[in-house]
Amino acid sequence: MENKYLYTLFYIIFLCFACNKFKKEQVQGTWNFVSIKNEKGKKLSIRPDIELDFDDKGNYDYSSVVKNEAYTERGAYILQNDMIVLKNGDKEAVTKQIKIMQLSNDTMLLKMKNIANDIQFLTLYRSKKQTMEMDSLELDDKDLDEKAAKQPVKKKNK
Repeated sequence: MENKYLYTLFYIIFLCFACNKFKKEQVQGTWNFVSIKNEKGKKLSIRPDIELDFDDKGNYDYSSVVKNEAYTERGAYILQNDMIVLKNGDKEAVTKQIKIMQLSNDTMLLKMKNIANDIQFLTLYRSKKQTMEMDSLELDDKDLDEKAAKQPVKKKNK
């Protein structure tokens, strides 16, 4: 009887980890800095130049320039529910968890800790070209039918 409960518990835990809120395809691409806010929602005056790139093989590249100080980082990432888990490729591999607060085709809002361990909210945007590519992937049959209905009908000449 105990084995039945353990099996059920294991199955529930497995389902929790197997069901991600976001798909890898949704985060793939190059993201650029828009704004940064502190935990209280106050916009911070720093304007870093940040680029974050997620590829389809589970790798990421991060680069930033803050006050003329350049920083780069590379490693692997996985999605776990609403978290992006990053593991850099350094000898002293560090694992970071970043919460995805909001994600659309062109905007991503992340909740993360900075070097001083303060919580910050980082807003990133995706380039227009990548956004258009994502939009084309998300068309369903209804969208296609609506677009087709709006197209002018060409009359055949007899």
